[in-house]
Amino acid sequence: MNIIEDVNLLRQKSEAIDHKSDECRTIIQRLIHNIPNGAVGLSAPQISEFKRMFAANLSNGRFVFVNPSLKLGNKIVSSVERCLSIPGVVRNLKRSNKVTIQADYAVKWDYLGGHPTVMKDIDYSMKLHKQDAFIVQHEYDHLDGILILDRPVIEELKAAPVQQKVVSQSKKERLKKKRQATKARRREEKRVEIQEHFIAKKFGLFDT
Repeated sequence: MNIIEDVNLLRQKSEAIDHKSDECRTIIQRLIHNIPNGAVGLSAPQISEFKRMFAANLSNGRFVFVNPSLKLGNKIVSSVERCLSIPGVVRNLKRSNKVTIQADYAVKWDYLGGHPTVMKDIDYSMKLHKQDAFIVQHEYDHLDGILILDRPVIEELKAAPVQQKVVSQSKKERLKKKRQATKARRREEKRVEIQEHFIAKKFGLFDT
């Protein structure tokens, strides 16, 4: 598997492809054989095929879309994303919460006998939400030469987890000190009680 990591090369815009051609069938096979285990998507440009095609592992199955187009919803939300071509980079991006994807052609595939296999052609129009919507927007960006490095970042969401961690840690410290103070007070009360008991016994202060 050879996934391109040259960001300058990846910023090329891909061309449409004849979905009935042998070239298209070949790229479909390359995409489903090269998508890494655990990955949610892979675009044709990432495997040096600058055609408008990508594979996506969605909640309702594994797909390859050919010459796709997207209709984005109006609501913009945060999407935490990584990219196989830019290892080590994680970004909070602005994405549409809903998307409708249409394509000239699409296939559904899965692993049969341990081998990736095209199962059937599918309906070329699909409405997607949240994580599925983020995946297809990410892969579609690759077809236009857009990387996660080029997308607007929601800066304030990056600081929030750190702030929460500090508050949580501060609360933990306060609880810890309170428990330690309670234990110390009880030890002191026990020591005084033992001492008073000893004195009373020594000087015969117990009732008989």
